[in-house]
Amino acid sequence: MKSKTQDVDMFLLILTVVCSLFVRIFPILRSDFPLVDGGMFYSMIRDLQAANYSLPVFMSYNHQQIFYAYPPFAFYFTGVINSLTGIPLLRLIQWQPVVINLLTLVVVYFFAKKLTQSSTKGLLATFIFSLTPNAYWWQTVGGGLTRSFGALFAFLFSYFAYRLFHDKDDSLFGSIGAFLSGALVVLSHPEWALQAVYSGLLFFIIWGRSWHTFRKSAIIVLSVFALTAFWWLTNLQRFGIQPYLDASTATDNRLLFWVNLFSLQYTGEYITFIAVFALLGAFVAIARREYFLLIWGMGSLLIDPRGGIPFSLVPFSILAMLSITELIAPFILKYRSGEKCPWWNFLNLPLGKLFFGFFAVFCISNCYLLSNITSTYFLSKDEQQAMQWVKDNSEYDENFLVLGAQSNPIHSSLVEWFPALAERQSITTPQGQEWFGKFNYAIDTFTLYQQCLDDDLQCIWDADNKSGLKEDCIFISFENMSQKPEKNSLYLSLLHTPQYSSVFSSPLVKIFCRIE
Repeated sequence: MKSKTQDVDMFLLILTVVCSLFVRIFPILRSDFPLVDGGMFYSMIRDLQAANYSLPVFMSYNHQQIFYAYPPFAFYFTGVINSLTGIPLLRLIQWQPVVINLLTLVVVYFFAKKLTQSSTKGLLATFIFSLTPNAYWWQTVGGGLTRSFGALFAFLFSYFAYRLFHDKDDSLFGSIGAFLSGALVVLSHPEWALQAVYSGLLFFIIWGRSWHTFRKSAIIVLSVFALTAFWWLTNLQRFGIQPYLDASTATDNRLLFWVNLFSLQYTGEYITFIAVFALLGAFVAIARREYFLLIWGMGSLLIDPRGGIPFSLVPFSILAMLSITELIAPFILKYRSGEKCPWWNFLNLPLGKLFFGFFAVFCISNCYLLSNITSTYFLSKDEQQAMQWVKDNSEYDENFLVLGAQSNPIHSSLVEWFPALAERQSITTPQGQEWFGKFNYAIDTFTLYQQCLDDDLQCIWDADNKSGLKEDCIFISFENMSQKPEKNSLYLSLLHTPQYSSVFSSPLVKIFCRIE
């Protein structure tokens, strides 16, 4: 029996490692530039280095005096590695999030193993988690520089909090692990820190209601406050609490958390699959009167409907695992061999092998579809060269309207990276606006101007009047567009107006500036 368990564990371990590496590394190998976002963080690291690693007051990013209020651990970590090794910052921003995300899977395995009291179930839950798109893709792109650390330390803190409250762990290792991981998640990412606090409180309410655990948890909380004081105390003195209250408005409406949950969209799959298994597992848990995983997962979405999605995937992955180990596998065993346990024996049966093979292939296919699309979200050579030209040839105080194929500014490499590489202001870049409470307004402004890409110059002037903004130059990238520049109405309108002149032209990037 033990040998069989070890064989199944080894099979699941190899499968998890191979599949996890493939879906995370495949899109990165297709580009020599960070995927999607990370431009603001690139500027923040350079600002930190320029200040000799003293916390700056403002970012240089986008010339808007944006508060340098973001948790700084990832910037220190990446900046120091860059300074010590000489590895280019762009290369670190491209690869470091993937490495940290892979380390997160190790933490998730040990956490799932403890929650399920089984290494085999823990590995199956980790396999499911590793191939759930929303569990990794947003952490492995450029902006995952901070998100990946946030996930790693949030899960690590939750693991130690579970040991403290559920297992009554009084070890020094457990206490040090809790306050170090707690401090690091606070210094890494605000949304993940919120999820860590929520998990700690939930575990305390369910299992830790005693004077002893209250006293110990109070010591851990005070230790976290003390270890992070150099950051939060400095920022409170500089900016007060308002920027953090403003930033909290950038999430989705908390009262609509049920939309992602009941539409089964929280997994981020192109074809809903794992979410269906999690739903089946939820009914298994309800039938057994085991409500903890449901409360934990649903609470994560309620606390933060957007940032809570990847965190909720640990309990939901365990529920998906339960649908296999407690429902499907026993059913196959009962009707195909007459056996009842252990559940993994269904893998010896042809039908069991067929089911699990289909399950694994479907999960990998979903991830491949996502990875294949994500791999196209990066700055092309043409765009990088055009931004370098802007940096070298335009006036420092000139404002740019940046337009490209991507209609979602959160996924637009062009819009986020322009202020970082060109070192000029982009009037429609939303990154950083959350600290002014204007993030949603910035998204609307981007959309207002983006629709002009298929219109003429009058559309831009109308948008200027409506938004109160004014651009000195217009930067248009035709990368990943089906339409050629010669067929684009805005480009043709700019070519023929006497109010703008063409200052830069490459096959896929056109820049026009006002004639004063």
